[in-house]
Amino acid sequence: MEKYKFSQVNPNRWSEEEKVLRHNYHCVHHHTGLSHPLCYNRENGIEERKACLDIEAGGLNADFDIMLSWVIKTSGKGEYLYDYLTKEDLNSASYDKRIMGTLMEALWNYDRIVTHYGSAWRFDIPFIRARYLWLKARGLYKGKPFPEYGMMWSSDTFAMAKRCLKIASRRQDAVANVILGKDIKTRIDKDYWLAVKYGTPKQRIAAIKYIVDHNLKDAEQLDGNYLTLLPFVREVRSCV
Repeated sequence: MEKYKFSQVNPNRWSEEEKVLRHNYHCVHHHTGLSHPLCYNRENGIEERKACLDIEAGGLNADFDIMLSWVIKTSGKGEYLYDYLTKEDLNSASYDKRIMGTLMEALWNYDRIVTHYGSAWRFDIPFIRARYLWLKARGLYKGKPFPEYGMMWSSDTFAMAKRCLKIASRRQDAVANVILGKDIKTRIDKDYWLAVKYGTPKQRIAAIKYIVDHNLKDAEQLDGNYLTLLPFVREVRSCV
């Protein structure tokens, strides 16, 4: 397994060195760090690295549209990673292959991906996976791979809200209004999304700027919702 895939918390991504360290450790229950991984993690200060992920796309289906931008906020921290289509990307007929590469580079630094209506059969993760496979099948993408089953875990604040809140809407902004008392999302302005495809170079630049700002605010609000809901649910190791 390549070094960039290593994780201290996910058994599917333990390095050989990690396995040896866990094998040689014994907790108060007389178990090793392999059989009692939580004891080992607690004693060694090891925590999951969580990525609050949000993408913006030109449409809802990955075989008819592409990713416009992505944002990752490290959960509980003021750390943001992001990328977006540039003028060169839009003019080169390379679709979203460059930002797919930067997204995969960023994702492998985490153990869990947090989304809102973005896991399983929903939107963000299936859209990214489909774009990754589309680009790869056409020989356009040769970067780091999309995580295979079991390599990363996922949490979805839509499902978390559905499980523990009785509210009229489980949209991200509606959930934020209830549990945080405010909604910081900007509105989806269709003119900007259309301008990326059909606008003049000047209109495209303005559109991407608006979309990236929207994307960043989504990720910020996603983390706020996630951290507020987390004490009220049992977080499981659902696989990406």
